[in-house]
Amino acid sequence: DPMQGEQLELGAKYQPAGSESFFTATVYDLTEKNRQAPDPANPNNQIQNGKTEARGVELEAFVAVNPGWDLIASYAYTDTEVKEGTNEGARLPSIPEHTASAWSQHDFLPGPR
Repeated sequence: DPMQGEQLELGAKYQPAGSESFFTATVYDLTEKNRQAPDPANPNNQIQNGKTEARGVELEAFVAVNPGWDLIASYAYTDTEVKEGTNEGARLPSIPEHTASAWSQHDFLPGPR
């Protein structure tokens, strides 16, 4: 059977007036049915018996410090659970609970972008 999913997502984006900076926030709830799961009788095999849920929040900021310098940061929290099937009640092992990144972007060329 094909894997089926339902996703609800709500997000917002804010950009201060007169600024190149912006901020985003998203919350989501994702349910998957007929997901592949490890076969308890054979660890080298997958069987289709799973239902999983993932809920989380994602935050991102893009800050224009000056015309040639930007700071970018993001954070995501994801709570996962196997609702039915092998390993019921466990987290999904391939999806991290917390992820974050931050970086700086600088234009070394003189003049406007």
